[in-house]
Amino acid sequence: MADKIIIEINTSIPLEFKGIHDVYTSKSYPNRAVLNITATDSRIGQDFISIDPKKVVGIVFTEILDSPAKPTEIDPKTAAIANHLLEFFENEIKEGRLTNSLMPLQAGIGKVANAVMSGFAKSNFENLVMYSEVLQDSTFELIDSGKMSFASASSITVSENCYKNILENFDFYKDKIVLRPQTISNSAEVIRRLGVIAINTAIEFDIYGNVNSTHISGTKMMNGIGGSGDFARNGYLSIFVTQSSSKEGNIISHVLPMVSHLDHTEHDVDILITEQGVADLRGLAPRERAKVIIENCVHPEYKEELLDYFNRACARGGHTPHLLEEAFKLNLRFMETGSMKK
Repeated sequence: MADKIIIEINTSIPLEFKGIHDVYTSKSYPNRAVLNITATDSRIGQDFISIDPKKVVGIVFTEILDSPAKPTEIDPKTAAIANHLLEFFENEIKEGRLTNSLMPLQAGIGKVANAVMSGFAKSNFENLVMYSEVLQDSTFELIDSGKMSFASASSITVSENCYKNILENFDFYKDKIVLRPQTISNSAEVIRRLGVIAINTAIEFDIYGNVNSTHISGTKMMNGIGGSGDFARNGYLSIFVTQSSSKEGNIISHVLPMVSHLDHTEHDVDILITEQGVADLRGLAPRERAKVIIENCVHPEYKEELLDYFNRACARGGHTPHLLEEAFKLNLRFMETGSMKK
């Protein structure tokens, strides 16, 4: 749609990269066609972008490498979250709701999500596939280990070492990945058809299952929402992971009476996981969800206070009981004292 086009040719990228893209442009509303993606490796477009050569006003050559992601080590908390997730999936298989190949996986980016996905490398799962937005180091770890056979996304964000490995061994990866426009990777129609399992990271969630994934204390933006909402609303399973508390001395609780900013409502959240355990919210009413979340996901230092809040709110009544005058008490305490602890 641009009037003028400048093309960048990055000579640090191997010519072999041609072929990994699936570029498709939908027609304008209301004439859009069904996206004929029936499997993670389905292709519906071209491996190039069509343009009018007359619009090209310049060509820039560069050898600059993409900026690498900063690798983070798996710590005890993220390892525990990964183990809880794997145990949850194993139980789903025992109950007959999933197979050993699960469903196509989507994972958000960041330290926790990357650690959680890396956990699959040591699991009994096999023939895994991804239908996601971003491919991180963990994706290529799973491909290398033979656990994952194919991955679809819109971009690749990896550490320097992983990036170097991809370039040096691209012939091995080329038939195992595809990159699509975000309108395709995040299509609600495709996500629902494929039965994607969405695994995303929360900054905090509340006792009823509402999730804040973007703002610190409700006002300071930490990151954008990305496409997590597309997957949470339309996936076969919507899972959010986070640590139950953070900072030295556990001064911040990531489970609160009410989230300070709302990105994903309780209606779009199936499973919550912290290093403390798993809260399976499927089919539960608000009061039932609160009991499961407080029991399984809250750090021990905050469990008594949140349970007391919930019990007193229930005594006041309501379908989703709250004490509005106390709902942000932990946040206010943090602002005043630097800690959410009493």
